[in-house]
Amino acid sequence: YCDSPKGCGENCADFTRAAAKVLAPHGRVFLVYDASRTAELLLAFAAAELVVRRLRFLYDDRGTPARVLAEAGRDGGGLTVERS
Repeated sequence: YCDSPKGCGENCADFTRAAAKVLAPHGRVFLVYDASRTAELLLAFAAAELVVRRLRFLYDDRGTPARVLAEAGRDGGGLTVERS
């Protein structure tokens, strides 16, 4: 998890590229990320040629999205968005 005020784009991209290199053909990778940076996360997975299968938004005590749990893999399928 990255909470740098300068952003985590490079760290996220580095992580997803590394995950893509070691992921088994039908394997899955899970990542918890800041919900306000969901677009950045999706772009990083796409750049690493990983398909996001599921997003689950995790809410803080005020009821606003705080984190997002993402599940991705090599093989396709539809995207499921869940509310925690």
